[in-house]
Amino acid sequence: MERKCIAGIGGFAALVLALLIALACLPVFAQAAPADVPGTGSITVGNLKAGDQVTLYKVAGVQVDSATNETTVTALGTGDAKAAVEAYIASAGDTENGTAEAAKTLGGYVPGDFTAAGNATATGNSVTISGLGAGLYYVAVVNADDATTVYQPTVVALKPVIQNGAYTTDGQTGSADLKKSEVPLNKTTTDNGQAAKSTDDYGVGQKVPFTITSTTPVYTANAENRVFTFTDTLSAGLTYDENSLEVKVNGQTVTAGADTYTFTPEGQKLTVAFANAFLTTAENAGKSVEITYTATVNDSAVVKTGDKNSVTLEFSRDSNSTETSTPGDEVTVAYYGIKVLKQDNSNPAKPLAGAVFEVKDANGKVVATLTTKDDGTAKTTAPLGEGTYKLHETKAPAGYSLAATDKEITLKADTVETSATSDDFHYAAETVTDTPSVIQLPGTGDRGTFLITLVGAAAVVIGVVAITRSRARKHE
Repeated sequence: MERKCIAGIGGFAALVLALLIALACLPVFAQAAPADVPGTGSITVGNLKAGDQVTLYKVAGVQVDSATNETTVTALGTGDAKAAVEAYIASAGDTENGTAEAAKTLGGYVPGDFTAAGNATATGNSVTISGLGAGLYYVAVVNADDATTVYQPTVVALKPVIQNGAYTTDGQTGSADLKKSEVPLNKTTTDNGQAAKSTDDYGVGQKVPFTITSTTPVYTANAENRVFTFTDTLSAGLTYDENSLEVKVNGQTVTAGADTYTFTPEGQKLTVAFANAFLTTAENAGKSVEITYTATVNDSAVVKTGDKNSVTLEFSRDSNSTETSTPGDEVTVAYYGIKVLKQDNSNPAKPLAGAVFEVKDANGKVVATLTTKDDGTAKTTAPLGEGTYKLHETKAPAGYSLAATDKEITLKADTVETSATSDDFHYAAETVTDTPSVIQLPGTGDRGTFLITLVGAAAVVIGVVAITRSRARKHE
């Protein structure tokens, strides 16, 4: 199917009005069968991009009575299509917005009710189409394949002039620089309280905020089956928080419904699809769109790879065709981890297995528990966010005493392993040593020596007394 993208109305109200006035300023002598004004001219369409295909559809002609030079502007088409042309002509004397709305309505009947008068493909920012008779022409544009714009409805007038007492279109030109509505797509999260494309603020169990922004396209009032659908894909380490999604258009919250949008959460995919009725309502055209939600970091998140969170926006390139554009954007959620190495205090080459540590966050909450392996190492598996953590030993290896103090570890981009090829990428390493828990005998002259001596002497005295009493009883 041929793709046609409806173009934007500029400031053509005065031009159309001038055409109507010029055609009316002729003396009336007698009625005669009118005929098309003779001659041909050209129309130049600007504000395009290379690859755009432009087609002009003639929606009104200009006839002249050769006997009286009386002219008339005649709407083409039939039924509702013809009525839409007449409404556009009538709006030419109103405000520019009024003419724009009339052009949108008229565009709903292009191309079905009108015949193409000429077409061209832009190699730069404009095209010129020649061989056109006097009248009004609707501009339809097929967007280039990489387009993220929708051209607004535009009608261009090609006016005849009087030469040697008679109307002609020879050598005449019409022009229009098209208006277009951009359909951008931007996704952000929050890092250190600011909107950002990546963040390292969040760890397991924490909610990550996401914001998607765009602008609704401008389609004609009678357009059907228009597409404007956001598809957001969460990686495995993120879980959508139920009921957290909110949609705003032009700063106002919009509730999901048959005439607004539908929201479908399915696994890791979130879909927000706007209804055709919403998109083709004049007050919703060209308005800001903001979609926000949160997702919680889960146990499937991986420190080394982080999480990519992507979104695509599929939208109809124009008011008539089935062709769509699908731009995309993404943000990154980065995580950190802690790696512990447990060693003998007097022999660093000796790793210690069986040490147990708690990792506590800044609020004192235990976010991980580690037990060292035979090589003395242990690593957190749960992803941690940027911040300061404490490493607290709760159980020492057999034959060793607990570490005297906790270790404080700061996790941020410049305190962790930065080589993406390393198995410890985004981990902060910390070495903890333990001292053997051997009972030491006191040295000569120590207080311990005195106590031992005192206890020993007392034992001797008690023994002597016991022996003496025993002998005394025997002699009795």
